[in-house]
Amino acid sequence: MLGIFLLRFSLLTKTNKSSYLLAAICITFAIRAIFARPFFYSLIFIDMPWEYAVRIEALTTLFIMFLFIMFCQELLSRYIRPLHLSIAYSSVICQSILVITASPMLFQQTFMYCFIVYIDHMPYCLYIIFKHYHQLDATKKLQILAIVCLAVATIHDVFIVYQVRNQLMLIHFMLIAYALLQIMIVTKKYEDTLKDVLQLNEQVTALNVSLEQKVKERTQELVTLNKKLEVLASKDSLTGIANCYHFDRRLTYYFEETRKPDQALTLFMIDLDYFKQYNDTYGHQAGDELLIKVVETLQRVIPSDALFARYGGEEFAILSDDVHLDYERLGNALTYAVEKAAFTHAHCSKGIATVSVGAYHIRFGHAFKRPEELIIAADKQLYKAKYNGKNQSRFSID
Repeated sequence: MLGIFLLRFSLLTKTNKSSYLLAAICITFAIRAIFARPFFYSLIFIDMPWEYAVRIEALTTLFIMFLFIMFCQELLSRYIRPLHLSIAYSSVICQSILVITASPMLFQQTFMYCFIVYIDHMPYCLYIIFKHYHQLDATKKLQILAIVCLAVATIHDVFIVYQVRNQLMLIHFMLIAYALLQIMIVTKKYEDTLKDVLQLNEQVTALNVSLEQKVKERTQELVTLNKKLEVLASKDSLTGIANCYHFDRRLTYYFEETRKPDQALTLFMIDLDYFKQYNDTYGHQAGDELLIKVVETLQRVIPSDALFARYGGEEFAILSDDVHLDYERLGNALTYAVEKAAFTHAHCSKGIATVSVGAYHIRFGHAFKRPEELIIAADKQLYKAKYNGKNQSRFSID
């Protein structure tokens, strides 16, 4: 039972080779006990010939010897000489062939010679173990103590067979000690495994907390960046007011709102007069500076709830959904504010920069089908202001 438990535990935990060897030794020792003296096999296999039982007993004994050599090789491979291992393996294999092929009378006479090699191997291994015992980990130390107890029990059992010694209590004590050591080994492995699992759980928990914190931080960073991108995507890089993209989105929204009762929309289109000539005379950098100054001037006049946007180049637009807006007064205020600012412009009639304004006002029930039609209508009023001498505003209502 202990061997089967140890084997299943080794398979489950995927431990080293020495654990499987211990499990195999336990199982083989149990099988040997059935066929060893007194002959318990006769109670199970009533018709089995005595010769078969003797062969099985001898083979299981040799197999235990073989496993013991492998166990020592696994734990002490760096310290045991290969020649010594080769002699031990060869002796066990030759005796096994003899047990299978020869009669019990013959292989029983030669069995003791093979066992002498086995007994010679044990002190050498014990010497190696004693010399390097402090270098082994706790599990290997327990495994070595367990296999020593089992080896002593096996040797004593062979002595009983050959009537060298007949102290049955010794083998019982050795087997009990072996079982206790095996329990300690399994417990130690379980303790080590549990420690590893707990440590891994702590690491996973710490990683999860760290990951959640990082995800939270990254999410907040993304939200902040998205807001910044949204602002950047909706603002004109030169003047800081809304750009054409944002203007088009708001125009579509305001235009749809005018389909509801008690809703209105006014669109102003503003253009700097002779701006191309200004750039040609003063340079594009000066032209950009003039645009910024004009925008700052117009912002002082435009209502705070209205949308002020750069429509393109030197052209600007204002959107207002205020039903009570005095669009005529606002248009005149826009042209007057720029004229009063008196920005130098040699190509204008008064020697200062001016703007022309065209506005169109619609209410619920208007005839326009698309927002673009409102832009065209406001542009027509702007062209009228340009054609009639500039520095003025023109209005129309649907």
